[in-house]
Amino acid sequence: AHQFLKSLEEDYEVQIITQNIDDLHERAGSSNVLHLHGNIRLAKSSGPQSEKKYYPIEGWELRSDQFCIDGFPLRPHVVWFGEAVPELENAARLVSEADILIVIGTSLAVYPAASLVHFADKALLKIVVDPKADELNIATDFVRIPTNAVESIKSLKQLLTN
Repeated sequence: AHQFLKSLEEDYEVQIITQNIDDLHERAGSSNVLHLHGNIRLAKSSGPQSEKKYYPIEGWELRSDQFCIDGFPLRPHVVWFGEAVPELENAARLVSEADILIVIGTSLAVYPAASLVHFADKALLKIVVDPKADELNIATDFVRIPTNAVESIKSLKQLLTN
């Protein structure tokens, strides 16, 4: 799936919105990645968030004796249970501006991220890929591909070239 997304980026302006906190999309070569729940490879202040300043985590460990410029200890740049999803508004705007929306790699069961599909009113083509796509509670104008991400590549290529 990552190779397919990378090939799409060569011909189209592609924006990836992911709930994953890893950097696998970037490692696969994608450049426009919005991490809804943060990125585990970055750290931020544990104090009041007045500005968005992120620090790369070197190696595998974020030690408790590491502090940021404002004097607060660093914490992982991820959304913890009970916290707001700070990129949700940006993601909703991106989805609302999309010409084509492809929902892949999610069962649309985690909210508030699952609600993003409701912002795609203007999209000319809406596709959802999931083994249980026919059972999802989404609008009827979605093309449903009831298979996994890897197996869907051929169907997605065909839809996008027609």
